[in-house]
Amino acid sequence: MKRVTYIYILSVLLTFLSCGKNSNTTITDAEKINIKSIEQVKRKKGQNDIYINRELNEMTELVDVKTLKFEKTPIDSIWYGLYNITNSENYIFAVHKFLENPDVAKYRIVDTVNLKSKNIDVKIKEFSDHKILNLLLDKKLVKKWTFRLNSKNGQNSVNGKEDQLRTITVDGKQLFKTANFTYFIKAVSFTEEKKPKALQIKIIDKNAQNQLINFNPEYIYSVPEEAVSFFNDPDINQKINKQNLPEFIIVDINFDGLEDFVIANYVGGNAGILYAYFIQDKDEKFKIDHYLTDQVRFFPRNIDFKNKTLTFLHLSGCCSQVNFKVQLQNSNKWKQTFYEEKPL
Repeated sequence: MKRVTYIYILSVLLTFLSCGKNSNTTITDAEKINIKSIEQVKRKKGQNDIYINRELNEMTELVDVKTLKFEKTPIDSIWYGLYNITNSENYIFAVHKFLENPDVAKYRIVDTVNLKSKNIDVKIKEFSDHKILNLLLDKKLVKKWTFRLNSKNGQNSVNGKEDQLRTITVDGKQLFKTANFTYFIKAVSFTEEKKPKALQIKIIDKNAQNQLINFNPEYIYSVPEEAVSFFNDPDINQKINKQNLPEFIIVDINFDGLEDFVIANYVGGNAGILYAYFIQDKDEKFKIDHYLTDQVRFFPRNIDFKNKTLTFLHLSGCCSQVNFKVQLQNSNKWKQTFYEEKPL
């Protein structure tokens, strides 16, 4: 097997620290718990998600890192690597995208996962319009990535419901169309790294009335290209947990029977995409929900319409998993009702 290493990965792995043991914590007093913000996550040592999207060149052997695997997948331009931190039992799994090979092969880190074991398996599932890369650790699914095929050309049915949500590209602007609204999204300014710094979301209702929302995401790679609708879907909870969630989601998140939407606000972390939530009011206007956007941030893994409760489950750093719930009160405000953190 060809051993491929990278000069930038050295800086990634030198900063990687093993996590200590976490004790189980169960708390039901919502007033005593604050959900971790992304600023806290960024400061936490041992996180390697800030290195995602780095472009790397094929280089010589690294001193402090051992490359266990670096292999091409059946998915076009996608490779994966498994790296061991020298003198430790810590590992990093990385998904790479091949960019070019003029003189030295060049890749970009698409995503990374911190692991405590090297017993991985990579399975590829192929479908007519997409392929899925599944990462298994000790035969258990850890994470999966969905790669769409030719999704930018023409119409694309999502979840087999073409009448519910369609994805179309028009004049370089991404368009998401539902039965009630049409959403146009475009980038209006960029960072020095050529990542979208500001987005403009134009929403047109059935009466041709429009609303313009200016949104500044924290960190995203590009304008959202994939979407899914869970609005009025009786199988919503099964589907949430069976697929890799896209960067734009239509859903009734506050249990009022109206169509809301969430959009990627921060990408690149081990825990998955962090979202901004926009809630529709009785006048068919969308306003940001600051509690869900600034404090909760994740997309729920269970939506309980009867009890007006959202349940969340996500990784925290390299070594623990967080489970918490928030409930919509009669005052129309959210309240955290459960929090639990367990070591992996």
